[in-house]
Amino acid sequence: MSKCWKLISVFLIMFFCVTINVSAQSLNCKTYLSKGSSGQAVKTLQTMLNKTMKCGLDVDGIFGSKTKSCVTSFQSKYKLSVDGIVGPKTCAKLNSLTGTSSSSTITTNKTKKPSYIGSNKGYIIGNDVNIRRQATTKSNVIKQLDTGAVVTIVKKVGDWYQIQLSKNSYAYVYSLYVSRNVIVIDISDQILSYYVNGNLKQQSPVVTGKENVHDTPTGRYVLRVSNMQRNRVLRGKNDDGTKYASPVDYWMPFIVGRGIGIHDASWRKASEFNSSTYHSDGSHGCVNMQTSAAKKLYESIKTNTAVFVEK
Repeated sequence: MSKCWKLISVFLIMFFCVTINVSAQSLNCKTYLSKGSSGQAVKTLQTMLNKTMKCGLDVDGIFGSKTKSCVTSFQSKYKLSVDGIVGPKTCAKLNSLTGTSSSSTITTNKTKKPSYIGSNKGYIIGNDVNIRRQATTKSNVIKQLDTGAVVTIVKKVGDWYQIQLSKNSYAYVYSLYVSRNVIVIDISDQILSYYVNGNLKQQSPVVTGKENVHDTPTGRYVLRVSNMQRNRVLRGKNDDGTKYASPVDYWMPFIVGRGIGIHDASWRKASEFNSSTYHSDGSHGCVNMQTSAAKKLYESIKTNTAVFVEK
């Protein structure tokens, strides 16, 4: 009888532990999941989606079309960016709705706005841009600013922006040389964030230049609409001297003289878009995106946009 109770006790403990483990399932919000991903994390995602959206997904650990459809429905329902990619914000919402948490949930720089982002911020997109005392080309030039300089905008005055130089000092800059939008490419996190008037419009995983070999140059640049192209073939040389010709659907160059820009990379698996691929298998300097994300970014950009590449 004693042996029987011991067996029952062991069974109950095992059952209890499994139950606790299942109920404590959560997603790691440092990891991006998208169509083509697979593994235990996708199984957890599918379980959580079935719980919150009643999608009836097979919990098979394969991120296919049905899983993506359920993700987009979830994103639409909770007013998240509808891209079918489970990034930090979608992950956090899923975790919160299923009563779970993760020690790694959105604690990285991916979701933190840099100090230079705000509805009153503007970005100079030209070199030697004149800052004048009054909103006229006849007014005295106070100083000049170069590409990437951040200005605090007070108001629009005709074709000019009034900007604040200090607590009680104001000046004017011609609006043609100021962008209200900025793309921030964080090399350390391998994340591209697109801000429009201070609001985050898109955030996507990327693969930048191969570390210490073809590093994507840090700095502040301009992505000009006139340079954007559809269906471009990128050409160059591999490290072994052979030539490559890579067709891309969406080409968004920001260092034109060096042929460096943002583009789709259909030859990469979804699982490659993570925070470590660039260490050993990065690009030749460009910023690779998944096709759907590149399409969304390309179609969103309507005006010349500042580009900040940082580490």
